[in-house]
Amino acid sequence: MEKFKRFVTLISILSFFLFFFLYFSKSTIKIRELTKKIDIESEKRHVFFDLGANRGDTIEKFFNGKLIDMSQFPSVKWIIHAFEPNPVFKKKLIETKEKISAEKAEIFLNFETAAWIKNGSMDLYFDGSTNSEGTSLFKNHPAVKKDGALTVKTVDIAELIDNYTEKDFVVVKIDIEGAEYDVLLHLISKNVFPKIDVVIIEFHKYMNKFKTSEDVFVQLFKLYNTKFINWYCIV
Repeated sequence: MEKFKRFVTLISILSFFLFFFLYFSKSTIKIRELTKKIDIESEKRHVFFDLGANRGDTIEKFFNGKLIDMSQFPSVKWIIHAFEPNPVFKKKLIETKEKISAEKAEIFLNFETAAWIKNGSMDLYFDGSTNSEGTSLFKNHPAVKKDGALTVKTVDIAELIDNYTEKDFVVVKIDIEGAEYDVLLHLISKNVFPKIDVVIIEFHKYMNKFKTSEDVFVQLFKLYNTKFINWYCIV
């Protein structure tokens, strides 16, 4: 009888310790998972949106430090979102991506896709050059032909930029042959600019249907604390 009581007591003690072991193990796992989640959420992302990626030369200029001072980001892995509606540049863009090491960047190429103010599709008009390298979403662009358009996908660029936060470092380059005015006003109306640290733009003044002075945009960039770089000063 005495041995049985000792056995029951021993089982009770072991059960007690087993309970606490399992309880604290689960708690430790939960704490680790929560800590890991906090670490991920607090990680600062570095993002480059290339709107009008062309043959990929802008991406190369970006990593060569010709757009921003890359010495500030010695060990950063960038996220690159490149948009180019002209199918002529698909091969060149793929070659550019292959030149950039996976350690430097994760590159997302969006072929036959134009950065715009809504998701959908639009006609893309080509110029009269041999390779049809010049394009615009607008038929009234002085350099394009009025026939032979290609229907391409459009994406609401404000939605994509809005996936990032103000703690991230976001660079946006815009060279989209007259569509920049619509896109800029859209980004402003959607209050996305507080998330943009640097904006690089080529203004095509002859396509400014809004008659809004470029100086107005530049002043707005200052209010948002967004650094403005004129694309003409780079190319």
